[in-house]
Amino acid sequence: MTAFDLPASVADIFDAAEASLAACGTDDLDVALSRIGGDGLLGVLAPEPAGLALELPAAVAVVRAAGAGCFAIPLGPVLAASDILAREAGLAEKAFAGEVLVTAAPVADLAPSGGRVAGRALLVPLADRAGLLVAPVGGAVAIVDLAAGGVAMHLSSPLDEARPAYTLDIDAAPALLVDDPALVAEWHARDLLFRAAEGAAAAGAALTMAIAHLTDRQQFGRTLISFQSLRHDLARARMDLHSLDRLILQSADAAPGESRLAAAEMAYARAASVVPPAIEMALHMHGGMGFTREVRVHEFLRRARGLFAGRDGAWADALIATRILADDTVG
Repeated sequence: MTAFDLPASVADIFDAAEASLAACGTDDLDVALSRIGGDGLLGVLAPEPAGLALELPAAVAVVRAAGAGCFAIPLGPVLAASDILAREAGLAEKAFAGEVLVTAAPVADLAPSGGRVAGRALLVPLADRAGLLVAPVGGAVAIVDLAAGGVAMHLSSPLDEARPAYTLDIDAAPALLVDDPALVAEWHARDLLFRAAEGAAAAGAALTMAIAHLTDRQQFGRTLISFQSLRHDLARARMDLHSLDRLILQSADAAPGESRLAAAEMAYARAASVVPPAIEMALHMHGGMGFTREVRVHEFLRRARGLFAGRDGAWADALIATRILADDTVG
């Protein structure tokens, strides 16, 4: 697995997820969604009989497989909301089987009113193909039915061509509102954790491509990988990703609740700080061809920009500083 040490207990799950995602090939989005639903990838965390009822590290492995392959369909939203979706049998069956695409809003300003929500959701990936939207609503989480009317959308960011983002103006759309503090905290933690995991996998794949390119290319009679300055840059980037991987695993293993949320926030903050620069470096190491469609590195950079939209490196730095200042054990 690219730049990531998987626990032996979930290594087979990564391999199975990777094979399932690769089998989708150039399938239409709906066909691919149905395929991975049938293979059980969308119900990894869902309780039986709707899902596989596995532990959180297994879902991290699935998300990382998607990130390493730059898979168009976002798996994080349905996996993060598994416990919430499972409360409604009708929603759960469709979501985990891949009959409906579940997306999520990284930024939203929504207000509830009698089983409906209104407001605006920003940077929502594949909203034009999704049937359900997961979004924060104050101290609650809402599952919004995008097919029931009351939703107007327009393209806001076409940067990620395989996963364009939309702005949604929502006017009294039907929604399932969940305000159980434990479920809300767990959803927030999983949402951040899966964004970090997908980004880390994308950066790892981009660095692997850069290393392969530098190993093949020669300059002044030497392979580019033999130049010490390039090796130092690669080593620093891999060390950054390795520390990020440790944070991701620690978050997945943390106790549910505030402990996991705090750990996931730190993992996300670290990812937002190190993932985009690592992919940018991989792109630059390909030289001029790195900016062309001939090389896939640009796809990983586009994906990373979307994953950390709304809560970028500046947000991450502020969070880390706040945590350090609040820690009485530091210093």
